[in-house]
Amino acid sequence: MSNDSTDSTKLRPRVLGLDVGSKTIGMAVSDPLWITAQGLETLRRRNKRTDFGRLNEIIRQYEIAEIVVGLPLRMSGAEGNQSEKMRQFAADLVQLAVGAP
Repeated sequence: MSNDSTDSTKLRPRVLGLDVGSKTIGMAVSDPLWITAQGLETLRRRNKRTDFGRLNEIIRQYEIAEIVVGLPLRMSGAEGNQSEKMRQFAADLVQLAVGAP
């Protein structure tokens, strides 16, 4: 008898991981079984509209259900200016998802 919570062949929604920098955004997507992640293209940042437009295409193409944005920390483990920028970037992504048809 198969238990859905332990069935290793059960497909899961895909996750998109983002490593956001000032000039590029690194992207990786999970496979449907959550066993591996594959790197995608590195997005050269241009402006918010273009960047989010391309991210929206990726989200639709891979049927992404969840996005993880890397949070840069200082060597001490404390958050700094870059952390705040990533929190704002993540909040803007939420707005993109909420505003998407």
